[in-house]
Amino acid sequence: MTDYFLVIAIFLTGTYAVAAVDDIWHMKASRSFLYVWMAIGATAALWRHLQGDGSLVASAAIVVLLGLACRTGVLGMTLAWGDIIALAAAILLLAPMSGLVFLALVAALDRVVLRTFYGVLLRRSAYPFMPAVAAGMALSLLLAPYTGAFLGGLP
Repeated sequence: MTDYFLVIAIFLTGTYAVAAVDDIWHMKASRSFLYVWMAIGATAALWRHLQGDGSLVASAAIVVLLGLACRTGVLGMTLAWGDIIALAAAILLLAPMSGLVFLALVAALDRVVLRTFYGVLLRRSAYPFMPAVAAGMALSLLLAPYTGAFLGGLP
């Protein structure tokens, strides 16, 4: 993992954590987070392109397919564009296989923890999604030294 990507990943995780608190209290995160996430995703994509990283195409395909699936409800849930942009920023920062692992972590946290807590215990039909993204990214950071999850490491 390169030092630059580690710093960016830690910053990204911090924005996810703040957005998660916002999401819990207000059921939406501040719009300014979208611009930060878009800038991080675009910067990661540009860096990968300039480095000649062939896996950028795979990561971009994952982002496009994720966006289409989550907006149409194919995956069993419909996400807001802000949630999709948050996921896209992390996917563009991660190597493709690690991006899929990140998505699996987020989906598991969403289905097991958030849906159980908000749906079963609190009996709410809507619940915040950003806590799952923040926790999934934090777990990805913790696992990165062992998996080479970020660019410059193993795919």
